[in-house]
Amino acid sequence: MGHFRTRFVRLLAALSGLAGLSSPAMGLDLQIEGMLQARRALTVDNNSGMDFGLVDFGATHDGYVRLGTNGSITLSAGASGLDLDGTAAAGEISVSGDDQSTVSISCNSSGSLSDGEGNTLSLMNVEYAIDSGVAFGDGIPCAGLGNSETSVNLAAIPNPNLLFGGELDLSDSAISESGAYDAAPVMGGTGVTVRIVYQ
Repeated sequence: MGHFRTRFVRLLAALSGLAGLSSPAMGLDLQIEGMLQARRALTVDNNSGMDFGLVDFGATHDGYVRLGTNGSITLSAGASGLDLDGTAAAGEISVSGDDQSTVSISCNSSGSLSDGEGNTLSLMNVEYAIDSGVAFGDGIPCAGLGNSETSVNLAAIPNPNLLFGGELDLSDSAISESGAYDAAPVMGGTGVTVRIVYQ
């Protein structure tokens, strides 16, 4: 009886020593999950360029033609030999994209108009407004690409329209010939670059 009890105690001790050990698994199935965040691409439509209308000029003329983002057109104080005629219009770019995102807007402040014959006019002090235009000088100044960016929350303004105005330098009898002046590269002009990116 005592011999049996001793064996039983030894068996319990052996089993107790094995209780803390874990057996290695022969194989496991694991799942690696995937995820994606989708965002609708920006759509930008260049609806129209800045139209300074018709300017009558004398042989000697001087001054600046100023276009507001509301389409108003004026001459600078002290301008001479120039007369405004016809209808002007602000430039317009429309933007649409993901309505839960924010975009940043920046633009160059200058460009040039050319008649295709080597005669050019400087376009300067370009500015813009969002959805509602204002007189020249009251818009948001363009300060170069990536500089002084304006943030637009597309949740608050889903499809903003950017309206552009600026100033044409007609000082020192800049216009020498009648004709159409344009910023298109094919005419020898330089347009104003606008950058619109997601933040």
